[in-house]
Parts: sequence; C-alpha cells; structure tokens
Amino acid sequence: MKQIILPTQNNKESMWLLMQELFPKFRCLCGPSFRESLEVIRAQVPLSHLNYKCGENINGWILPYEYSVNEAWVRDLKSGKIVIDVKNHHYHLALYSSCFSGVVKKEELLKHIFVSESLEDAIPLRHFYNKQEWGFCITKDQKAMLKSPQYEVNVNTNHEEGFLTLGEYYLPGASEKEIVITSYLCHPHGANDNLSGVVVAVELFKLLSKLKNRKYSYRLLLNPETFGTLAWLHSSKTKLEKIVGGFEISICGDNHPLRYCKSTSKEVEIDRASSLVIGNQTRIIEPKFSQSGCDFSQFNAPQIRLPFGRWTRANMEGYKEYHTSKDNLDIVSSSNLHDTLKNIWKSILILEMNEVYHPNYKGLPSMHSLGIYPYHLYPIGGASLNEQVSAYYELLGMVDGESDLIEISKKTNIDILHFINPVNDFIEKGLIHTT
Repeated sequence: MKQIILPTQNNKESMWLLMQELFPKFRCLCGPSFRESLEVIRAQVPLSHLNYKCGENINGWILPYEYSVNEAWVRDLKSGKIVIDVKNHHYHLALYSSCFSGVVKKEELLKHIFVSESLEDAIPLRHFYNKQEWGFCITKDQKAMLKSPQYEVNVNTNHEEGFLTLGEYYLPGASEKEIVITSYLCHPHGANDNLSGVVVAVELFKLLSKLKNRKYSYRLLLNPETFGTLAWLHSSKTKLEKIVGGFEISICGDNHPLRYCKSTSKEVEIDRASSLVIGNQTRIIEPKFSQSGCDFSQFNAPQIRLPFGRWTRANMEGYKEYHTSKDNLDIVSSSNLHDTLKNIWKSILILEMNEVYHPNYKGLPSMHSLGIYPYHLYPIGGASLNEQVSAYYELLGMVDGESDLIEISKKTNIDILHFINPVNDFIEKGLIHTT
C-alpha cells in the first residue's frame, strides 16, 4: 500500500510560476517555438523529444509543416500608419498564414479580416493549417476604423519541412501496465485552453516521481493537439496493449465546476476511480462519452478503444473567451489549478491502492487481540465513530475476495483514502491478501 502524499502550497505556487513563464511565448503546432516551450517545461520534469516528419499522412490528417513568423502588418496608404501588426499581439496574424505582399483595396482586405463574434474587444485566434491563405485577426473596433480605400499588406512567414515534436516523460513502476496522461501545447498564449492542463499535468508528474513503490508505470505526453496524439498512436502500436487507461487534462483553470468526461469503455477502473472522486464532491459527472472531445477522442477511437477520460472545467464550448485574446491570466486562478491537481491526484492514488483483497479469517477476528485496534483514532465520550475508525470495522467485514476498495468505499460512503492504514495493518498481521 501507499503512504498518502498530498499536494501542498508549493505545488500551487509552482504551477502558477510555470503558467506565467509560458503564457507570453509564441507557439504553434510545429516548429522551434513549440520546442522552446518544451525546454521551459524540461526544467521541471525531464522531458525527451519524439519527432515525426512533417507532411506525413495519418488517416487523412497531414502533419503540418514547421511554422514561424518574420513579420506581418497592414499599412493604411492614406495615413501611412501601420494599423495592424503581429508585433502587438501574436493573434493578429492567423496561424500558418501564407506569405503575401501587395496593395489591396479595402473590400479585398476585409475578406481576410476576422473578428470575435462573442467579445467586441477581443482578438480571435484563427488558423490555416493546410490552406494556402493569409488573414489578420482584430477587434471589432479596429475593424470599424478601416476606412481608407487601399492598404499595403505584408505577410512574411516560414513554412519548412521538419518535425512535429512531442514532449514525453516516462516513469516506470512495479508493473509495465501503463497510465498515460496527456495535455496539449499548440498555440500562443491560451491560459485556460492550452496552459492550464499543461501545468497541472507537469505538477502531477512531479508528485508521481516522489511516490514510492508505484504499482503502475506512467507516461506524460505534451503534444500539439490532435496531430500529436494521432502521430503517437500511429507509431506506438506495439505499446498500446500495455495501457490500462489514461487522462487528458485541459481547460481546467477557470471558475466552472471541475468535471470528468468518461471513456467509451464500460465500468473500467479509471472511470470508476474518477467518478468516485467527483461524486463525493457532488460535482458534475459526464453521463456519457462525447466525440466532441479533444485528444481523448483519439484514444477512444474505433480499433484503439483505450479507456481514456478527460478532466476539464468550462470545456471549449463553455466560455466566451475561448480562442480569443481574452483567454489570459485573468480568467484562470492558482486556486482552481490546485483544486484540479488535488482531484486528479486523488484519482491516481485510488488507482494505485485499489485491489481485491481476500480474507484469511472466518468470522470477524478481534482487532484488539491482534494489536491493531485504532485506540488513537477512537472518539471519546460516546461520540460517533469517525471515518478513519469506521474504515477498520467496515474493511474487516466487507473483504470477500470479490469487491475491490472502490466498491467498498462506495458502499460504505467512506473516503477510500481512509482505508490505507487499515489495509496496511491487516496485511502486516496476515489478515488479508491479494491474489
């Protein structure tokens, strides 16, 4: 069994510092900008790089080319002033815009202008991954100021053959059975949609590295959304049979309730553990899997069907700042990140400790005579038994060689972590065993 390690204030502060360091950086699906962000994270956990050749076709998905921006601006020919400049905000140029240089009429320019429909003062995030196109993103007020008849446009970008890169960190356990944790890191800024899941996943692995006698092995994947997961699954077919489950962590720093989206699999341990955590706090549980999900949809896809769930809050459709310049540090909080970490960590602890135990006794033995009676926990003065004491009694009576600890916790309504000490004591005295 495991000793309880719980997230502390240090974990909370560490996540926020990493969020602040990563937020200003320019990133896209492939290229030096993505690898630069991985190097920042590498100071926290020892990531290795997995590279996949740009242009590869995976089920009709073409891995994008490496992309970088030299300059991009629009000049008002009447006033001579630059009215849009990517230097002022990375979202001003649609990602993967093609090169263009020339003078265009206002009507033509407006065909390449995008604004946010939900927030008038926000710059939207747009992209052209597999198109020969260019575009600028601005606020509605900026668009209203475009009144001159002609504009000079300059888009100078690089699209180069190279590699799509994933960050990977593998922690071996006693078993080769593996739990995979993923998050995505693939566009500039994006405090909630992008970075919140990344910083929680990184902190989760810092905790895992301190957990002694891990039952499972763990793999962290930080990837360009969808494309990275497709590439990893396509190239890792021989590894997939070792995966017993996994989580995608994303969009989890805002003020919405934390929720868990279940996998397509029926009654799998990873869903049961997570639902136990969420259910105990009366938070939202997704009643069924939705294919509108992100990377976890790829793990649940036909002929892969790995039990993969998703931890999230607002979800991509659930907050107006999504994919705009307003998805900044103001809409996430260190407290929400810490709360997300604590709940996912508890799910991991449950998976680590969950077993089916068999009794080595017939009838109920005396804990007192075996020297394991929890005197130090027993209430004084006729007070009701607390959960830690009740866990000893309930476990003694419910161990049957069929029910695992998740089921026993659910039936007794006792926090599963309270069973750690009874299990340790019962094993030491030879009262219970696993197969």
